[in-house]
Amino acid sequence: MYLYRREPRELAERLGVDCSKFVGPTVPVVYNADFRDPAAYFLATKFDMRDKDVLFAANAATVDTAKFLQFVRVVIATANDTVVTANNAQILRITSRQ
Repeated sequence: MYLYRREPRELAERLGVDCSKFVGPTVPVVYNADFRDPAAYFLATKFDMRDKDVLFAANAATVDTAKFLQFVRVVIATANDTVVTANNAQILRITSRQ
């Protein structure tokens, strides 16, 4: 999870941000919380949102893999359905002759 926020220049400098590239009283800062670490969750519950804050929730690394595997499953299932239908038709033809 990422939080984009404009912080006062003094606070950004105390956080170690290089403010030399920015003019004005506020500096853009991006905070990152990795929720795989339980401590990040507890820290985030104490982090107040402000007007004009922007949140970005990135996909987990496994989401793209899951999407690909779902696509492969659909392709295989489509091919398998065709084979099953042809097999069932053949079985019906054989049983109807008897």
